[in-house]
Amino acid sequence: MNTAQILAIVVGTLVPLVNGLVTRYAASRARVYLQLVLNSAAGFGAEWLHALTTGTAYDVGSAALAALLALVTSIATQAGVWAPLGVSEKMKRSGVGRSEFDLAR
Repeated sequence: MNTAQILAIVVGTLVPLVNGLVTRYAASRARVYLQLVLNSAAGFGAEWLHALTTGTAYDVGSAALAALLALVTSIATQAGVWAPLGVSEKMKRSGVGRSEFDLAR
C-alpha cells in the first residue's frame, strides 16, 4: 500500500460524517451524489499528493483505485460503524442544512 491508498482509507472513513454535516436530512439522493464526488476527489487528490511528495509521475490507474478504495471504505464504515453507533444520525440532524421537517421533531 502506498500513501495515496492509506490516505484514501482515512478520508473514506470520515466522508460519511462530513457528508451528513453538509447536506439536508431529507436529501438522501444528494448525499449519495456528494459521497461519490467526495470519494472521487479524495482518491484523485491522494494520488496527486503522493506523486507530488515522492516525485513520481501521476498514475491515473492508482488514482482510480484510491477513489474506489475510499468509496468502499466510506460505505463500509457508514453501514458497519457510524450507523449502528448512532453517530451518522446525529451528524445528519446537526448538519448545516437542516430542514423544517427536522425542526418539527
